[in-house]
Amino acid sequence: MTLVTTLISAARKIQPGNTPGTLASQGRFVLAGLGERDLVGKMLNPAPGTALERIMAERPQLLGALVWPYQCANWGVHDRLSRIIGHYLALDDLGASFRFSVDERLILAKLDDLQEGMMLVIDQPEWFLREGGLTMSLFLGSFRAFSVAFSLFRMPDGRLSATIGGVQGRNREDMLDTYRDLTKELHGLRPRDFLIEACRILCRQLNVEILHAVSESARHQRHPYFRNKLSNSQNYDTIWQDRGGISVSPDFFELPVLPARRDLATLKPGKRPMYRRRFEFLDALEAEIAANLPAMRPVRFADS
Repeated sequence: MTLVTTLISAARKIQPGNTPGTLASQGRFVLAGLGERDLVGKMLNPAPGTALERIMAERPQLLGALVWPYQCANWGVHDRLSRIIGHYLALDDLGASFRFSVDERLILAKLDDLQEGMMLVIDQPEWFLREGGLTMSLFLGSFRAFSVAFSLFRMPDGRLSATIGGVQGRNREDMLDTYRDLTKELHGLRPRDFLIEACRILCRQLNVEILHAVSESARHQRHPYFRNKLSNSQNYDTIWQDRGGISVSPDFFELPVLPARRDLATLKPGKRPMYRRRFEFLDALEAEIAANLPAMRPVRFADS
């Protein structure tokens, strides 16, 4: 089968339909694929036994990045495909535990001391497909309460980087009360901020040296593919600035992998116990994740 035939078949599966608009989109898909034939070839014919081979077998729609955005709205086709391929190459370097199926999850830590059934989990939900290859979520039993999506990439100088492409909470009617309770249980850390701290912990354990986060103006929903359909949501710039991020380009903030902690002596006496407990909790969480990573094995459980 020729590349053109393969791309036409893929276009029809990823963008089905026969309307003039759909046919035009399918044509753009094929032309984009022909323009990046080397990268497309790597995705269509990955090396056996690799993370890329597994994900392309389980989620071939990843090739849709020929026309839709991936992580950053301003990345072109070459950057999008390079980042996708690079993420799965990085997973190969991390060992067998990180080559898990899309219906499996990795439990980084169990937080039953805070709330029965609370877990910190890594998985690959399809609805985060464009925001990152991995998603870290705070689960309450089978309920996914909050998530941060990110991908890995090895820079030309050999340093391992991570890029956060999305954060997402839930809109269930009781979520404000749920998040308020979780903030108390997490020693004053909002679930969103806790996940960013947990992401930094994982980055340190994986020897990630650079942590980027997509800016509000470059988040993937800003891409013309979505025709400005971004609904009201959290402002990414504000989130990253609140966690110590610094704008390094119009598209990205850089977050310190090892952020400075507030000096307890500079805090009001009434706040010091909470911050002390928070720091002790984060230190214990990092120790648990470090202990769990070498023997981590994929599991399956329901997602509600």
